[in-house]
Amino acid sequence: MNVKTIKGALLKAERTIKKIYNEKIISKAVLGKQDALLESEFSVYLVHYTPDVDKNFGKFFPNIARQILWSEGIRIKKKTVIDFANRKSKYSKKLAVLFVLPGGSIFQISPISIISFCEALNLEIERDSVYYFFPTILLSRLSGTPSKKEVVAKGKLSLIAQINNIEEQTDTISDSPVFSLSDFDTDVISEVIQLLKSINERLKNIEKKLDRRHKK
Repeated sequence: MNVKTIKGALLKAERTIKKIYNEKIISKAVLGKQDALLESEFSVYLVHYTPDVDKNFGKFFPNIARQILWSEGIRIKKKTVIDFANRKSKYSKKLAVLFVLPGGSIFQISPISIISFCEALNLEIERDSVYYFFPTILLSRLSGTPSKKEVVAKGKLSLIAQINNIEEQTDTISDSPVFSLSDFDTDVISEVIQLLKSINERLKNIEKKLDRRHKK
């Protein structure tokens, strides 16, 4: 399905939510050229249509891009996300942001995750308004086929996440590491931030361990 407008993005999101979560859609409303609201029985979704991913993430945030092995992101107005996160509901429904791309790919993340991550790492840019700039590699994919580059990057990040869980005294590296994308859960922001802070150190440890193995 080729998505060209926010109405098309809303329709794509509605179909995806019904298919994946089997939730009945209660209401939907277009908020602007890029944003809409979609409410189901148990959740409220902010649907954000973006014409394409922004490949300038690495240009604006080179250090972070280098650490997460990724240089693409999606921009969304800071006020839009904060207003949505503060949305009051007497039913205490789950809130989620859906990023919909023209090719039909849909990414999901909680608004609190976007706010926490971008505020902690200062991932903001100003273009007639203040925008959060979130890296796409950390988003959960609901629809669409990931590129080979995305699969490889997530595999490497997953490996680093697993290495982080190995005790410091452990001097063994598995010859066949199992990559689990669930290890890189973007909703657990504190873990992601900790991962980002320790990636460089862990990579050095991996190199040292591999070097010792080659010398044996």
